[in-house]
Amino acid sequence: MSEDQRPTAQILRDLLRTRGNYRDELKTNGSGGEFHAEWLRASDVVPRNPDWLWPGYLARRKISIFTGDSSLGKSQISCAFTAILTSTHEWPDKEVAPDGSVIILSAEDDPEDTIVPRLLAAGANLDRIHILKSVQSKEQKPLVFSVQSNLQIIVDKIDQVPDVCLLIVDPITAFLGGQIDSHRITEVRAALQPLKDAVETMNVAALIIAHPAKSTVLNALNYVAGSGAFTHGPRLAFMAITDPKLPDRRLFLPYKNSLGKLPDGLGYFIESAFVGEDRHILSSRIVWDSAPVTMTANEALAATVENQKSGAAKKADDFLRTNMADPGEPYSAAELIEKAKMEGINERTLQRRAKERGIKKTKKEFRGKTWWTREARDEED
Repeated sequence: MSEDQRPTAQILRDLLRTRGNYRDELKTNGSGGEFHAEWLRASDVVPRNPDWLWPGYLARRKISIFTGDSSLGKSQISCAFTAILTSTHEWPDKEVAPDGSVIILSAEDDPEDTIVPRLLAAGANLDRIHILKSVQSKEQKPLVFSVQSNLQIIVDKIDQVPDVCLLIVDPITAFLGGQIDSHRITEVRAALQPLKDAVETMNVAALIIAHPAKSTVLNALNYVAGSGAFTHGPRLAFMAITDPKLPDRRLFLPYKNSLGKLPDGLGYFIESAFVGEDRHILSSRIVWDSAPVTMTANEALAATVENQKSGAAKKADDFLRTNMADPGEPYSAAELIEKAKMEGINERTLQRRAKERGIKKTKKEFRGKTWWTREARDEED
């Protein structure tokens, strides 16, 4: 059999094996050995449109990344996508969805009590969904799946189930491999490269799910925890965030589309649902709403930060009013600050609000305590 006659899966097996050998050579002799470069003449390339599963969000041969806090239903949304592809065939924006199977890699949710109940709640066709249960070595020892070293398992599964159109990896950081520093851009890029090769060769879309950064960010491109490569590498990116104007509503907002126009965002709610033969298993599902979303991801982040600041300021004001009830009476600053910390109020916020409210700070001795005194006119709401 010539190289051009090899099955698609075999081509990818050879590619992955070559990548592994090359990394080994670099480690052993530092030279990298001989290698082959493949070039394309631009005039020989036939242009084509992206092969969309969902225009603006999911495309075959591409990686999309989805980020959001754990309380916002990222996994439920991935189950909603799975149901759409395997059963209902209509996206939230009324676009028609193709028909196909889905592979799920999940490191945090249990199939029996979480994943499958959520899929049932979403209306998915369970016969067309394949969940990776475990990986063992040749010696039957359990292994942690890695997109670097074990991707062949997924390639083989797609070879067995040729109508697979989507691979879900939740969360991506759990499947990078134990030696990867998720904050180093070169390491993350190298770890994601085999996944990129796989989706391109096997003609499937990949949805990788990530946790958000712990620090406050105003640029959605910095919203993913860890290296910037998590956002730079995927061609499409979107986020889940609480609607700054309606706290019970959630927003699904795109913030990167390297293949075309950025689509509008969508609103959704998370509702409870009972599933199982006797409807006795409590689960949850996504309910999309039809109200237009005009807010961008960056605007939502900025509004969220402002809401947090306003909420923190109000909490500090209430604390000062309650704990400095008597105008003109001196109160120990150290004791107030310590008590405020115990109630979750940041010292800087407390100091700032005390200053803005005109609270006087005095010391009775050079090295003595600092005392705060509220004036009688400080009775604003």
